[in-house]
Amino acid sequence: MHFDVISRLRQSQLKFVVTISGGGSPFLSDYLSVPGASQTFLEARIPYAPSATDDFLGFHPENYTSERTARLLAAAALRRAQILAPDANPLALLGVGATAALVSERPKKGAHRVHCSILSRLGTFSASMTLKKNARTRAQEERLAADFIFSTLMKTMEKVEQGSHKFWAENREILPLRTLEPLSCDDVAEFSSVIVNHEAATFLYAPDDSRGQVLLAQNGRVDPLPRYPQKDARYLIFPGSFNPAHRGHAAIAQIASSRLNCPVEFEISAHNVDKPPLDPLELTRRAAQLNKLVPKSTLWIVNAPRFVQKARIFPGAIFIVGTDTILRLADPKYENNCVAQLDSVLEELRALNARFLVFTRRIDGKILSSDALVDKLPGALRQLCEFLPQDVFIDDVSSSEIRKQEKENW
Repeated sequence: MHFDVISRLRQSQLKFVVTISGGGSPFLSDYLSVPGASQTFLEARIPYAPSATDDFLGFHPENYTSERTARLLAAAALRRAQILAPDANPLALLGVGATAALVSERPKKGAHRVHCSILSRLGTFSASMTLKKNARTRAQEERLAADFIFSTLMKTMEKVEQGSHKFWAENREILPLRTLEPLSCDDVAEFSSVIVNHEAATFLYAPDDSRGQVLLAQNGRVDPLPRYPQKDARYLIFPGSFNPAHRGHAAIAQIASSRLNCPVEFEISAHNVDKPPLDPLELTRRAAQLNKLVPKSTLWIVNAPRFVQKARIFPGAIFIVGTDTILRLADPKYENNCVAQLDSVLEELRALNARFLVFTRRIDGKILSSDALVDKLPGALRQLCEFLPQDVFIDDVSSSEIRKQEKENW
């Protein structure tokens, strides 16, 4: 059934690794049943059990069946493709990730759905499909999930070949399904894409020692070219993941700006110490969300997970942090359990004239007073901090709790 689709994919000279979890495995037998699959097909992974998915990703995702998890699987698959085909054209390498919640022995509480994402140095291509519940057998849903992966691959190839896109802007459209499985009007598939240019691809995908340092997001969209902060400018920087951006972030920014009479500029690191990297679609969405929360705000996107790296990019900056963050900065555990290395970092922060405006946050449901916090910090770090009294503002909004509620409402 898919001979024409597979032939078309092979003409593109693509090479990809596929990771499938939860459903859609007939895609593999379909693709491999046509002679010559090795021209494009590098490897398949099926981390089916939750523990296998955790092991493949290197961490525990908040939701195993989501668009975000599909993109994380695709990112891991792309890294495998880069290892398996080091001499291939980097633009031809793809990571394909798919995750699904289909008919099972126990009825699903939520919707039956499939998510497929494809990552390359050209950008992020992601699709989600909701199936009419209790309308098909498991075999029928598996067939439709497999065809959905084929449809997403074909749409991605067409999108790249057309070149009709705006850099760093999310494009959403209905995904036409290439399938012989009868469809219902309740079966809906949406395709989203963000395509980037060479500079942005280098920023996101190049080796650590050659990545660009800064991208600038304003008015909800990301600039395609790196821009570097002015060296002598004064910066009030609010770093975070902003996943999601919420009213607590807006309140903190307003208080800090009024207190220091300086505009607040937000910052997200695309690469983190203990979290997976953020792909173009995720970055674009967070930029747009922040702009909606704080209109016309400036967002710096950097490759600087550690504060000493941020301070090198923004010398003289005042960083807005919570008590939990400042305690982590004081913990030698984050410097290879080496007190001397921590001392060196604090000395460099002082030399870069970095400062910290510390807001009170609840930690495990408890409030740590400013006096108690000061006692927990080394003197070299205390000298760089201004501690806001807890009666000014207590940030008790939890991003993880918001994401948990969103998952429960799915």
